[in-house]
This record gives sequence, C-alpha cells and structure tokens, in this order.
Amino acid sequence: MQATNPIHSIFPFLVNFNIGASNKALILNQRNSFAKFKDFLNKTEDKSSVWFKVNEETSASKEDVFWDMIAFLVGGHESSAKTLTTALMMIKKHPEIEGKL
Repeated sequence: MQATNPIHSIFPFLVNFNIGASNKALILNQRNSFAKFKDFLNKTEDKSSVWFKVNEETSASKEDVFWDMIAFLVGGHESSAKTLTTALMMIKKHPEIEGKL
C-alpha cells in the first residue's frame, strides 16, 4: 500500500476509508500558493522586511526561513481560530454569561 497523501504516511489506515483522496486539488492549490508566495518574497526590494533582514543577517537558508514564515502564519491562524471557536462554544454553554454580554 503506497501513501498518496502526506497524511497517509502518518495514519496509513486512513487509506482504507478514502480519507484525503478528495484533497488532491487542495494540495495542488496549496503548492501553487506557496510557490507564488515564495516568488513574491524573492522579488521584494523592501530592505526593512523581515524576509530581507533574516536572509541577510543569519546563516539560515532561504528555504528554511520561508517554511518558518509559513509555520508562523498558519500556526497563528489556527490557534486564533481555535481560541475564538472555544470561546463562542463556552459562551453558548453558559447562558448566564451570554446574557451578561
């Protein structure tokens, strides 16, 4: 059994349920978005940008810096979304608090 999706490398049993197969277009779109973002960063001439400063002032490769930036962007988005969702769920579970808001 060969993994067709990165998630299948971690959870191979998901192949049996065809989970992740419908995400091929999403994965392709994600790769295209990353390529466009990386191209945009490489063309920047803003000397005060984080991208420029980190690449000029450290020994880290541009590839490492790029993926660290993606991790911060995605991680920040994910944690904010989860926090907001949890807060709204807790407000709905406690009508007395919802009434005070």
